[in-house]
Amino acid sequence: MAIAKDDRVMLLVSNVAGTAKKYDALYRWLDDNAISVGEDLTEAHYRKVSILKGKFVTRKGFVSRVRILAKSVGTQALDVFLNLHGLKDGLKFEDGTAKIDSLAEEIAELGLEHRLRLLYSTCCWGARHAPYFVEAGFKTASGSVGINANGPFDFPTQLYRWTRGYTYDSAVRAANNPFMLGIHDRAAEFIGFDDVDSTKEIFGVKSVSYTH
Repeated sequence: MAIAKDDRVMLLVSNVAGTAKKYDALYRWLDDNAISVGEDLTEAHYRKVSILKGKFVTRKGFVSRVRILAKSVGTQALDVFLNLHGLKDGLKFEDGTAKIDSLAEEIAELGLEHRLRLLYSTCCWGARHAPYFVEAGFKTASGSVGINANGPFDFPTQLYRWTRGYTYDSAVRAANNPFMLGIHDRAAEFIGFDDVDSTKEIFGVKSVSYTH
C-alpha cells in the first residue's frame, strides 16, 4: 500500500559538536549542514519534518520525540536521520552515552513497530547499531562499517535518491561511491583517525521506498 505525503513524518537529529572534545569548528559545520541539507531535501516530501538538535538531543528527548511523532494522528511511517557520534556499542547523547542494546529495548517498548520505517545513521560504527534498531521495530536501518567520514557526500546522495522514489538499497549503493569513499576515508586517516570505513550496510528490508 502506498504511503502518501500526509502520512509520512521525518525526524532529523544532529549533535556532533556538543559531544566532542576537539574539531569544534568542523563538527559545528557538520551539525548545521546535516540539518539544513536534510530539511531542504525532505520537507517537500513529508507532512512534517521535525528537528532535534544541540542540547536537546538527550536520550530521553530522542525517544520521546520518536514516540510523539510516531503516535501523531495520521502517521503511517516515521523515518529518522541520525547524525551523532557513535561508539562500537552505543551512541553519544547530550546527557551521556546510551548503550545500543538498552536504547533499542526502550524504543521497542513503545510498541510502535507498525509506524517505524527507516533509520538512516551517519554515526560511526552505525552498522553495529542497525540490527538493534531493526529489532526495536524499524523496518530498515543502515550505518557505516567503521568510523564514518563521508557524511558530506553520503547523506545528500542518500536523501536525494530516497525522496525521488528510489529504493533504499539503490540510494545506499549510490552513496557507497568507491571514489568518494576513498577520498573521505583517506582524509580521515591522514588527520589521525583509525578504523575508518564509511561503507554503509543495510539491515532489514532493503527494497523499502519512501512511498511504501
